Amino acid sequence: MNQKHGARLTGALVVVSANLNAAIITIGSGPDVSYFTIETPNVGVRQYAISYDAATDAPAGGTFLLNLIDAADSEVSFVINDFGTPEQPNEFFSSVTFNGVTEENDFAPGGSTFSHWVTGGEAGAAGFGIPGPVPISDTTWTLSAGLAVNFRLIEDGSNDALVFSPARNQPSVTPIPEPSGTALVILGIALGCRRRHRS
Repeated sequence: MNQKHGARLTGALVVVSANLNAAIITIGSGPDVSYFTIETPNVGVRQYAISYDAATDAPAGGTFLLNLIDAADSEVSFVINDFGTPEQPNEFFSSVTFNGVTEENDFAPGGSTFSHWVTGGEAGAAGFGIPGPVPISDTTWTLSAGLAVNFRLIEDGSNDALVFSPARNQPSVTPIPEPSGTALVILGIALGCRRRHRS
């Protein structure tokens, strides 16, 4: 990855099965968790649960999460170009390489580009004519294309998704964890334990 910004990885790469969407790759450590989905023709859908400590890593943006993924997952690497200054980075996602195949932005008419979708957390930053941070709904995907990835302010439970397609298609998966799905899984476990206890 072009920009590392001191990202640190303190946990192992673990793949766990999940009832919601698909298997989730868990990386990092800390009390806070944000989620990142990458969806491209070559990658398919790849979802990450990234643990960190917002108290020590704040203010953390989307670049922070991508750096942690890049450091943890040997099958994936990213290129982010910085069009800003050291004092005010202005970082845009350029390409992803997965198992040796690179997909990069093609801004020609009908070309494939990355669109950035978000739920939860905030987006926006002072400078470059961008409004101050505004809250993002935590229930549905919101298109954030055109926003530098470092201007995406993450928080515990926030979801980001980069989708690579000729149009600004929404991610094909729901934001994780999907509240009703999580509740059903927890309820099922509780009922199973209760039945076992009675036998």
